[in-house]
Amino acid sequence: MDQKAMIESLKKSLKLKGISYKKLAKMMELSKPTIDKMFSKGVTVIPLDRFLKICEVIEVPIEEVISRGKVDAVESLMELNLEQEKFMVKNLPYLAFLALLRVHQSTEKIAEIYNLNKGTVVAIMAKLDKWKIIKWLPGEEFKMLVRLKFLEDGPISKLLKPSKLPEYFQGDFDGVNEYQYFNLYNFSESTLNIIKSKFEEHSKEIEILKGLDRTMSEKVSAAGIHLSIRHFNPPFFEELRNFEVKS
Repeated sequence: MDQKAMIESLKKSLKLKGISYKKLAKMMELSKPTIDKMFSKGVTVIPLDRFLKICEVIEVPIEEVISRGKVDAVESLMELNLEQEKFMVKNLPYLAFLALLRVHQSTEKIAEIYNLNKGTVVAIMAKLDKWKIIKWLPGEEFKMLVRLKFLEDGPISKLLKPSKLPEYFQGDFDGVNEYQYFNLYNFSESTLNIIKSKFEEHSKEIEILKGLDRTMSEKVSAAGIHLSIRHFNPPFFEELRNFEVKS
């Protein structure tokens, strides 16, 4: 979800609460012109601390604002279809370019970071437009026509499976903001179900943090997050089967 969608969601929260900009200014101890400017047309970013403060004073959970904004932002978007996913997997630079566009990188910034010439950027944008993944507008503007929710067990989901990304698991997770936990336990099915539910809750929390992060102006970098649970016996366990110590 982008910043604009979050701001529109916040406006809806104010309306539902019956709070005018004048009243909000008083609650925030700010001038009304400051509030007017904050919510004026064309403004796409509200500083995170101020955004959180507004949610606090109007007594609306930030999760509610993000959830509503996310629905509003994607309600007109389609999911990638099978043919689009097949195209992307066969043309991975296009998938990477689309992912960068989706997190609000400009075409100029993508070209700068990945050393792409103008012709390449134009060709990629034209192809994405042809496949109805984006709508290419005048002045290097574009509109997303799809959301990056991949088909279950589809080409992209298969591509992104951990088994297809061995480099992600190479080396120790001891760098800055890196962490890995793995252990083997014996659990009942009911406990496994509880752990699975906890993972699902954490996934939702991560989505909330992702939404909040996009309201900030800090530099961003790609990060992989992997939560998993399944019945598993390491292969060496089988070596114990029928094992005998010979005298």
